[in-house]
Amino acid sequence: MLVRVSPYFPFSARVCLNQHHWLARRMQQENIDFQQTTNAFLRCPDPQRLQELADSLTAHDLLVCGRK
Repeated sequence: MLVRVSPYFPFSARVCLNQHHWLARRMQQENIDFQQTTNAFLRCPDPQRLQELADSLTAHDLLVCGRK
């Protein structure tokens, strides 16, 4: 997660979630073996489950992460 705060008035903030990191954490929780680079998954024995997890990211997940 990355948080950017503008130094200028009105001091807006932007919260960015690295979706690849989020997805890697979900796969680790399910004990799915994978190989990841910075912006891609090179190897995954269950690509169908990888896609299901990727599709499961919701606005609620973003809010939970942003409220940390």
